[in-house]
Amino acid sequence: RLVAQLQGDQQRLSQRLETVLGESRKEWRLAEAEHLLRLATLRLSALQDITSAKALVEGADEILREQSDPGAFAAREQLARSLATLNSTQQPDRTGLFLKLAAQRELVQQLSAQSPEFDTNADALGALTADGDGASRLSQWWAEISKYFQIDFNADDNVRPLLAGQQLNQLRLALSLTIEQAQWAALNGDSKVYTQALDDARSVLLANFNADNPQSKAMLDSLNALAEQPVSVVTPDLSESLAAVQAYIQRRHLPADAEGGKP
Repeated sequence: RLVAQLQGDQQRLSQRLETVLGESRKEWRLAEAEHLLRLATLRLSALQDITSAKALVEGADEILREQSDPGAFAAREQLARSLATLNSTQQPDRTGLFLKLAAQRELVQQLSAQSPEFDTNADALGALTADGDGASRLSQWWAEISKYFQIDFNADDNVRPLLAGQQLNQLRLALSLTIEQAQWAALNGDSKVYTQALDDARSVLLANFNADNPQSKAMLDSLNALAEQPVSVVTPDLSESLAAVQAYIQRRHLPADAEGGKP
């Protein structure tokens, strides 16, 4: 009888030990869920990293699911709301914007003014000089210089001098620095600085380079397209989800504390 009683006591002790260890593992897992939510909040506030925050919240929800506890319903419900908000929030492609701006910076060094060339096929003076057999020296001379000079009595557009030498290099440097500033703003999610830098770059491009130049026109189109891309996002607030998980953990401790206070 003593042996049987001893074996029974050992079995009950083993069961209690397994229960204590199981509860301890659950407590550690719940603490991990709380930690994951804190990390998600930090990623959102510091880096606006929607993708990482969503993965962390999903990990916390998986831990609560493993508990198989009906008391976790309210906490999981709040986590589901946070996940729905994160899924509906678009993650800006900051790395892609940085690389596209870097490509534009490389093209700045190739940017040059294009000499104007006029089409004088229908010019009246050209027709007069070409009168006869068309092989006169005067007609050849006029056909050559008419590519670079033209008299227009009704010109309404401002004539912009060609850039060359040190002035051109300084303007290239100024344009490159504004694009570099836009790169920094894209990586840091600063939409105000990003927009201002691209506005400055387009102003330098329009004010000092020929708009008819294919290189200038292509760069202007690219900068206009990049200006429409978002670099920052309004991050969701996970404080309610964190508070719901903390409240659930506290409720799990209440029965144990009440039992421990009994005589």
